Amino acid sequence: MAGNVRAETERLFHGAGVITSVDAASGSVTIRHRPIEGLMPAMEMSFAVDPPSLIGAAKKGDAVEFGLTGKTYTIKQLKIVGPAGK
Repeated sequence: MAGNVRAETERLFHGAGVITSVDAASGSVTIRHRPIEGLMPAMEMSFAVDPPSLIGAAKKGDAVEFGLTGKTYTIKQLKIVGPAGK
């Protein structure tokens, strides 16, 4: 049973949206995202990023794709795909 619980908590969900703020000091970003299938509806939400170095050059207005854990909503993958609106 423990193996099944661990697999579920480590599952990555994939989302896409636009960064509305970056707090590099706390290792978090706020993203206005589309619905994340199987996890949450579209909304604007702050997410911890682990490791914080994934934030890199990300800035307000960047369009991003990201992978996050389903249990803690921590971003584990972050890719800038372009400026907002493109």
